[in-house]
Amino acid sequence: MNRRHHCVLACGLLLAASVPCGLAASVQTAVTAPGAPGKAAAASKDANAALRYWAAFSQVSKEVADKVREIDFDKLTTKDAVAAALKDAGLEGGHPAATGMLFEATKLARCDFEVNWDEGPMALLPHLAQLRTSSRLLRLEARRLQLEGKPDEAAQFCAAIVRLANHASSDRCLISSLVGVAICELGFAEIKQLLATGKVSAAAAAELRAAVEVISADDPMRMAEALRNEGKVFADWLEKQLDAPGGMTKVKEIQSASTGNAAIDKQVAAMDAAAIRADLPKLRAAYVQLDSAWAAADAAAAIGQVERDASSGKFGLLAQVWLPAISKASESRKRFLSRRGEVLEQLKAVK
Repeated sequence: MNRRHHCVLACGLLLAASVPCGLAASVQTAVTAPGAPGKAAAASKDANAALRYWAAFSQVSKEVADKVREIDFDKLTTKDAVAAALKDAGLEGGHPAATGMLFEATKLARCDFEVNWDEGPMALLPHLAQLRTSSRLLRLEARRLQLEGKPDEAAQFCAAIVRLANHASSDRCLISSLVGVAICELGFAEIKQLLATGKVSAAAAAELRAAVEVISADDPMRMAEALRNEGKVFADWLEKQLDAPGGMTKVKEIQSASTGNAAIDKQVAAMDAAAIRADLPKLRAAYVQLDSAWAAADAAAAIGQVERDASSGKFGLLAQVWLPAISKASESRKRFLSRRGEVLEQLKAVK
């Protein structure tokens, strides 16, 4: 079986990383005081945070985004170090308007980037790289506030990172869920660093707890939901292409993926519409088994068995190429839940 995620994931990751992180030519100076979240107009309960995020993304140039991604937060231990990092990133003239806009966007409950799943494995996910950069902008502000002796204000931005992470996982795509995990880990690291100062108030700790507790312990970062959605999206897209004008041309593009087994690769590449149609029910069955394995008490063992079955051909040829290898994602879920629990315990101890 292909050891990568299938094309929805692989293409999404590459495209997310390749789209420029900014649209504007420069970073705009904040209209609010440094560190103060901007005051947004009252939003309806149906307001979409994704629209606010895109507006914030437009305030950050690619040059600034690149610099922000290079920041080593382990070295930001003094106000002077933060000031130097800001200067190096081209932010010495003021904090970007994007920071306040991002902060306000994280407060909204709904976030839908409206991924065009009709494109199947060709769907674009350009917002993921920008959300990762955005999380670092929020973390930079949290660190600046902490070192300026404003721990409770810093806590607000730590909570914003966690909320942003949860929004990142809203695509119902496993790569988006994993990006959400990575962003949340940044937030957890900053929360722990802030708590180590011993200066966070009980009220600020409660706000942080509320942000962390929104992340489901049953399905962290919507991983299970993403796995189910991907299986349906991919199989439905593949079936649709079999009868669509030019559809088999698109299918041939993704059939070029290699399993590392020349014999299997050759068989898959030779599959015509009839062969693919006959094999599709087996691929769908493989996804059902993978979903059950993900929820099993011993998920690692169950997932390993499904992956071995797929590699052996039990679920047909398509599953040997396109069933995602999720053992590492399962391990990531386990580690993430452990750290989530640790952070919550530390926050509960703040009196």
